[in-house]
Amino acid sequence: MNFSSLITYDRPYLYEWIITHTYKMILEIIDFYIVYSFIIPRFFIKRSNRKFFLITFFYLIFYSFIFAFSLNYLEIILHLIDNYQLFTSYYLVAIYSILLYFFLGGFFRLAMDGYINQQQKTLLEKQNVKSELSLLKSQINPHFLFNTLNTIHSFVKRDPDKAAHSIIKLSGIMRFILSNTNHEKIPLDKEINYLDDYITLETFRLGNPDFVSFIVKGHPDDISIPPMLLIPFVENAFKHGEIKTPLPGIKIILDVTNPKLINFTVENVVSAIGNQNNVQNPGGIGLENVMRRLQLIYPDKYHLTITNKDKQFIVHLSINLL
Repeated sequence: MNFSSLITYDRPYLYEWIITHTYKMILEIIDFYIVYSFIIPRFFIKRSNRKFFLITFFYLIFYSFIFAFSLNYLEIILHLIDNYQLFTSYYLVAIYSILLYFFLGGFFRLAMDGYINQQQKTLLEKQNVKSELSLLKSQINPHFLFNTLNTIHSFVKRDPDKAAHSIIKLSGIMRFILSNTNHEKIPLDKEINYLDDYITLETFRLGNPDFVSFIVKGHPDDISIPPMLLIPFVENAFKHGEIKTPLPGIKIILDVTNPKLINFTVENVVSAIGNQNNVQNPGGIGLENVMRRLQLIYPDKYHLTITNKDKQFIVHLSINLL
């Protein structure tokens, strides 16, 4: 019986119709939540395929019978019909309704679990980025600080002005690390100043201010990048570079002529020992961290090439900022 038939035959069955359809809706909601809360998470998601099909088969048979019998009995009580009709239209309605809400319950459970898993994955990735940045930060401080302090100590007596200049540069680096590494992105100008301070201190340590050529093309205004994204490439050049080489020993070019595209290139001559290490593990932990960060922050928007040939180690990074 349906609502249109009640109107057509003008019978006073409106309340009975509401009761039966409300009861039918309750049975369908129960079916939905049994599938959503029990069958799918307990058997399907846990990959218990055999148990899942057995449970599903017996559940559909049992619940279809309960559905059809109770709905049929309710309509008898409400005097909508005179006798049982379990294995006719009632059972077909029961099977249709149960299958419909079975699939709806399964779909929503899988969709919800997929959404939650994606959210957890995204959160974990963000936590990993922060952890990697903290690791990178801890890697920079001890070795670089130790070498720089030794250099400053050597300047104190023989070149006080250079010692004072080194202290100013070092304080700028430490201020940058403490103030900016917790931010997701910083102005590119700050990253450039940090690179410049770092390069200055390293060239002081090597005793040759012309050892590095650092060129910035274009205007970095209004461009932001994750902090300390570029420094691992420069660190790597100093770590594995050959000191006794025609100047400049390290060439660095940051090209932001196109404000929507960053091109960063670092080129250095690799020492004999450094070349052997780089063949096995080009770049070490620092570059591995920055590559993971690039994948997480700029998925499908960056291109990184690392070339190690004929003692020339060249890193080129291109980032699409759109």
